[in-house]
Amino acid sequence: MTVKSFISESIEPARIRKVDGGVEILVSGKPRNLGVGFVESFPVSSDVRIMLAHLSGQPECEAVVDGYKGLILELRLAGRSESTEIEGYGRVGVLDTGDMEIVGNPEQARWNVKAPSQPSFRTVAVGFSEEWLLVNRDVDPHLFDYAHRMFSKRQIICQKGNTRCIAIAEMLLSIDWQLPGAKVDVLGLAMRFFSACLSDVASSETKPDPSSSASIPDFAARMINDNPATSMSLKTVAEACGTSEATLQRMFKKRFGVSLGAYAKQSRMRLAREMLQDEVPIASVATILGYSTPEAFGRVVKQVYGVTPGKQPINRA
Repeated sequence: MTVKSFISESIEPARIRKVDGGVEILVSGKPRNLGVGFVESFPVSSDVRIMLAHLSGQPECEAVVDGYKGLILELRLAGRSESTEIEGYGRVGVLDTGDMEIVGNPEQARWNVKAPSQPSFRTVAVGFSEEWLLVNRDVDPHLFDYAHRMFSKRQIICQKGNTRCIAIAEMLLSIDWQLPGAKVDVLGLAMRFFSACLSDVASSETKPDPSSSASIPDFAARMINDNPATSMSLKTVAEACGTSEATLQRMFKKRFGVSLGAYAKQSRMRLAREMLQDEVPIASVATILGYSTPEAFGRVVKQVYGVTPGKQPINRA
């Protein structure tokens, strides 16, 4: 199939094809092995495009590509690559396992992309057009305005992805595209991916208002929801909120009816349920949520939901 990736389209005529379970790219008629697995790139709607890659045994590779016009969000689940803008603004992006990258492209940009030989390469990227950013602004004006500024100013940001971003990326990578309604599910996940990635970046530039009894616990809750797998101490959250541990605990319990610790466990289990329902492998869910083994994760799930992961669907709220 001819690949017109929203994230990178080869300047030369390029084709990706499956060969004996592996993936091969043809550039100017010459085959280049990409490893074993799959690379998928397609539009989900007129304004949202997606690229999924899951490869093992990837050899060292380098290519010149044209970037998609839009706002690109990528989460690297495994592997490393480096992209250097050849013309224009000289931007550089380096992605390692667990990294998230957001790139604003008001127009196409040409990149030189390098990847080393590596045992695994797994990545999920979603591209949003400027029209999509403008049409959906009412969903969250602050967040969408922030995203549009990144787009129009050609910003590139790379940082560690939070737990929720990683979890949604795994859900996208696990979707069965043959099922009816798969694209509808993807559009919903794409919106959640956008919100999780952009909220994390935007929140790093803002702090709660110490004088607001509502702002502080809500900010703390957002920290926990973005990273439910991280064992953040009460002290860490309190310092981020600019208040004392005792004050935060009191305000938080008044606002949500539970302690920070109990809230974190609830958030972790909600995210676990979402991933399991989207058929993310149990071992991957356990790792993402910070459990030492799938068995340890399974014991907690059974305590909360009364069933062991994989035995039957987990549908309880």
